[in-house]
Amino acid sequence: MQDYATLEQLVVLSNLESINALLIHQKISQSERIKELNQIAIAQMSSLIKKKANKTVKMKNLIIHILKDTNNEINSS
Repeated sequence: MQDYATLEQLVVLSNLESINALLIHQKISQSERIKELNQIAIAQMSSLIKKKANKTVKMKNLIIHILKDTNNEINSS
């Protein structure tokens, strides 16, 4: 899985492994751990994907701004 996972998926996987170890230490049953880990995975992936989308939009806006400035400089020369 790690060979084909995105950075976000690897971060969530690492977090889930740590949380699972804590839940095992607390003697939480496997079925309860699965439920809790699933909810955590969904929440973390949603958060990371939203952040990535926001960064993408900001980057696109920055590139557009730079291109417009460059185009204005070329036209005013």
